[in-house]
Amino acid sequence: MKVIFWLDVEEEKSKIRKWILHYYWNNENLMFKDLIMPKLSERSQQIFEIHNEIGYFGEGRTLVEINK
Repeated sequence: MKVIFWLDVEEEKSKIRKWILHYYWNNENLMFKDLIMPKLSERSQQIFEIHNEIGYFGEGRTLVEINK
């Protein structure tokens, strides 16, 4: 079985390294660009509900709506 990547491996590594810089811990909260990320146990349900309410407009819009 051949795996097809949308980006080549080096581009994917570069993209991941850039995104990692925006995540950090504040006490027990995982933060992304000063937004609180939902806890793992709550994340799927919250994202599902928000996508249903607003439609999917990308990760940034979803994070803003979660943190309202």
